[in-house]
Amino acid sequence: MVLLAAPCASAQSLAPNYDFEEGGGDTNHPDFIWFPTAKPVGYVPDDSDGFGLGSIVMTPGETELRSGGFAAVPGTVLSWSFDFKIAPRAAGNLRAQLRFFSDLAADGSTTGLFTGEDFYDFAAEAAPAFDTWLTRGPTFVTVPPGTGYADVVLSGGVYGPDLTGDVQWDKIIVTAIPEPGMYVLAASGLVGWIGLKKKGSRVFGGKGLSIGYDRRSQKLPTPSPAN
Repeated sequence: MVLLAAPCASAQSLAPNYDFEEGGGDTNHPDFIWFPTAKPVGYVPDDSDGFGLGSIVMTPGETELRSGGFAAVPGTVLSWSFDFKIAPRAAGNLRAQLRFFSDLAADGSTTGLFTGEDFYDFAAEAAPAFDTWLTRGPTFVTVPPGTGYADVVLSGGVYGPDLTGDVQWDKIIVTAIPEPGMYVLAASGLVGWIGLKKKGSRVFGGKGLSIGYDRRSQKLPTPSPAN
């Protein structure tokens, strides 16, 4: 099997404020452009790769954070990844979603017809390391038909047991893969890394793809077999 070479992690992400630096660490600042839908998130001076100022943190309980929407063209292949750190002895459900919708609301969030999603679902207590920055991805997903915009959702305790410890998130990288470039890479036989974005990173967790699942219904999708 030939794997596609992953895009450079330093490439500009399509997700607004992908490294949580806009707004100077103030999660209520207009430039923050992420929307908490459960309880507020915090900001700590601990950046995943040392090039920024900090990261967001979810505390014990149930928390969800949605990014602002960004344009997504049907048929385009997107690559996405994220960094996270789990506090020692923390447990509970974690999920990261790349979701697709038809429209954009006035406040910059996604709205309209839900057309699909790609997601990672994992238990905090199953992490291969604690109090260490880890990376999940990159992985590739094709934008579904009918999509106009996408967003990223990070949650703790929403799809399973509540969090019992802090979890930090950083560097939400979403990039478009030009179709001609995919063919060139496949033909050349280049093998790219999948997951280890930086020295010492580890990856884990389940992956699924859902088409037509409505996040707001709170119903879990039936994922495809994990890759």
